[in-house]
Amino acid sequence: MIDLVKAEGGKVTSLTSYGAGLPAFEHNNNPFGYKFSWSPKGVLLAAQAPAAYLKNGNIIAITPALEAIADESSNFLPNNEVQGTMTITGDVTAPTVILTYNPDRTVEYTDFITITATFSESLEEISSCPSIAIDTEGDGSLSSTNMSMVSQTVWTYVWEVPGGIDENGVATIDINATDLAGNDSQVAANNIRNDIGVDVFEQQLGIPSAHIEPFIRFCQKKDIINLYVDGKILQVIDILLEEKDNYIRERLNE
Repeated sequence: MIDLVKAEGGKVTSLTSYGAGLPAFEHNNNPFGYKFSWSPKGVLLAAQAPAAYLKNGNIIAITPALEAIADESSNFLPNNEVQGTMTITGDVTAPTVILTYNPDRTVEYTDFITITATFSESLEEISSCPSIAIDTEGDGSLSSTNMSMVSQTVWTYVWEVPGGIDENGVATIDINATDLAGNDSQVAANNIRNDIGVDVFEQQLGIPSAHIEPFIRFCQKKDIINLYVDGKILQVIDILLEEKDNYIRERLNE
């Protein structure tokens, strides 16, 4: 089945598999309402054991309820409670997003600008593709449009700046995304590049201007986006200082 989906150009994002089926009504003629395809003893023993499965990377455990199965004489199996607990904490954290721009300057009409949204967690192209909308001063606004995936955390959109004197002013960008747990993304943060300062990147960190955005994405492994959104600028700067040599060695000296 998976191969068939892939052959048609699809992508499997979730698979639910059940280990047994219900017998036809005309053959459902025993007290269990069940047809054994293997050892009856094995089935009853398995019913006493906890079950576990994966969902979105989380282990979900199930403990069978007390007195859930009875035989023909109404004796419950098992007669003793199967004990076990598991606390499951779902994902309730909204993904954060930081915007960067290339070119990162005042733009003019007919310019092409690449807008990059870097998220704090992975998004799926089919189920949670982020969208971008741009509100301009004139009539050149962009309605909600899907972005293109570079990786599951990095998405881009190439925008042609609309012409006309009525467009002069500030364009407001709105990014919308939902993670796999259904949490809507937070409002896009301001630009780390601008807040830290290009001079700091170039002169103190040794990162060329063209590599500032890739360097910021490189530092995301240290959760730099969430720290920035939380206003922890000093911790952001510490991470930039810690990772600059690694980036220069791994990326600039390739």
